[in-house]
Amino acid sequence: MENKKLATIGVFGGSGFYKFLENIEEVRVETPYGMPSDNLFIGTIGNHRVAFMPRHGRNHTILPHLLNYRANVWAMKSVGVERVISKIIPYLIDAGYNVVLVVEEVREDDFEIDSRCKIEVIPKLDYYHRHLIEERNKKFKKILVDYKIDAVLHQDTCSFYLVFDAMLIKSLGIYMIGTLHEFAMFSIYRLSPYPYHETRVLRLLDHLQTLTKTDAELWNHFGVNATYLPNPMTF
Repeated sequence: MENKKLATIGVFGGSGFYKFLENIEEVRVETPYGMPSDNLFIGTIGNHRVAFMPRHGRNHTILPHLLNYRANVWAMKSVGVERVISKIIPYLIDAGYNVVLVVEEVREDDFEIDSRCKIEVIPKLDYYHRHLIEERNKKFKKILVDYKIDAVLHQDTCSFYLVFDAMLIKSLGIYMIGTLHEFAMFSIYRLSPYPYHETRVLRLLDHLQTLTKTDAELWNHFGVNATYLPNPMTF
């Protein structure tokens, strides 16, 4: 991996967080894993060179389950980034929660996660790995039971396996929160061909966080317990 040392700190912008730095240099990076979500925007904060990337693209055109995480991380490392800032995990830990991060993959070249956070890996499930659903459910259930999980924050409410995760989580009596990473126009588009399936799945959640008040009103209309949560949050 070529390391250009253009920045040492990286920030990934999430839903609703598309602009961060002023007087930036825009850098296009090609990676072995394909193109990242967007170009890197590099600027200075104090004495630090910082690289920023909106993970959904600057116009929010990429849904969570379609993100090229490998390319995004590779792009950050290729310009010299040594640390990526994440607010949510440290905040939850500092607030007194025991956090378990459940992921589908851990790589040797991944950035380090807060050492106070436990990491568990479950089988990847997508169109090409649907045969792993039983294995995935068994592993996920073991994690939920062994760690005595009492709340799950699900970050991929657009995925087809949300219904499997939700049924498992709710069967164990665990409170489930979903985060919707899309705007109302995408929600309406997705509702049009499969309105009953979509709403029935989201009704399984105890709570749904949305990007806008319009999204919350839309999903509330269909019987989903949705609330607008400003993003980025200020903790």
